[in-house]
Amino acid sequence: MQRLGLNPTIPEQGFYNVGQKVFGITAFFGGIVIAVTGWIMTFSQQDLTGQSTVQWAILIHFLTAGLVFAGLLVHIYMAAIAKGMRPAFISMFTGYVPADYAASHHKHWFDSLKNSHKINTLENGSEN
Repeated sequence: MQRLGLNPTIPEQGFYNVGQKVFGITAFFGGIVIAVTGWIMTFSQQDLTGQSTVQWAILIHFLTAGLVFAGLLVHIYMAAIAKGMRPAFISMFTGYVPADYAASHHKHWFDSLKNSHKINTLENGSEN
């Protein structure tokens, strides 16, 4: 990123990071677009809409579905395959995330938990 003149330092993240928020917004609005265009295609046989409207609905429907699916693939990769994200994947099943992972990936959220004394300290000195 420095080669491009960008600052590689990532700002502190809350409970959800920027990628999760962007995917959530994309999936939410994409789902609405897919539902509306699907409704248009479903009822196109009843002449409620013009032919060009149906053609646009088909194009928008499949482009949006492709965009949401691409985001889903990235989401699955980041959650289940990317080595650095393994603690986040395991936390989906256990409900716990290691303190060092939370501190490095969700610092703002981690600091707020630490300040409110909501983090458990284990016998070996690590926090969850």
